[in-house]
Amino acid sequence: FQNALKNNVIVYARDGGPTTFGVRTFTNSSEKYESWCKYPKSLIDFASKKYSKFAIKKGGEIIERRFSNQPLGIDSVDAKLAHNKNLKSLTKKELCNLFNWDVSKPIVCIFGNDLIDGNFVDGKRLFRENMTWLKDTLKEIKKIKSVNWIVKEHHSRPYAGQHPKITLTDEYHKICDGIANIKLLPNDIGGSSLKNMISLAVVGGGSCGLEYPCLDIPALIA
Repeated sequence: FQNALKNNVIVYARDGGPTTFGVRTFTNSSEKYESWCKYPKSLIDFASKKYSKFAIKKGGEIIERRFSNQPLGIDSVDAKLAHNKNLKSLTKKELCNLFNWDVSKPIVCIFGNDLIDGNFVDGKRLFRENMTWLKDTLKEIKKIKSVNWIVKEHHSRPYAGQHPKITLTDEYHKICDGIANIKLLPNDIGGSSLKNMISLAVVGGGSCGLEYPCLDIPALIA
């Protein structure tokens, strides 16, 4: 794919699952790190005008079902893992009691990415890849004592049977272990709890940066 673009060969890339189909055209080597499903703004503008009511209704339904731990059948595998109905749901007070935190302090959540997925999909980016973003972010939050920090592992599935050899949990223990206002969210607590307790989502990319603003919770996206 990259060699073709480097040699000025046009690439037509298929995108979509078993029930959908789309084609993107790549014509320039500057596009070699872009996702096949990065749609042109002109297409998004067209769809927004023509199908806005449908899109808002459908998007709202997806968000509502995710955060009630009942993702739609068409939803992504990662969403079904993160919003599993079998995971525990806590209030902010219960979480603060668990971590011995002052309940009046704001809580900010660092949402970990899948460290081996989506590293080269957005073209030029602020951080080289997901691991660099994670390490730099954890080092930065150590300096900020005015809020309490939750660090959340990504509910990732293995790719071709493989998990990353280093995880967010490993890096948390290396960089932030023992710091009272930075805690790792236990894996048995569902992501749906967070909508009632966090004031900000910090993300390197992924769906959380879209989900939480839908709930009037701002997201800081790298």
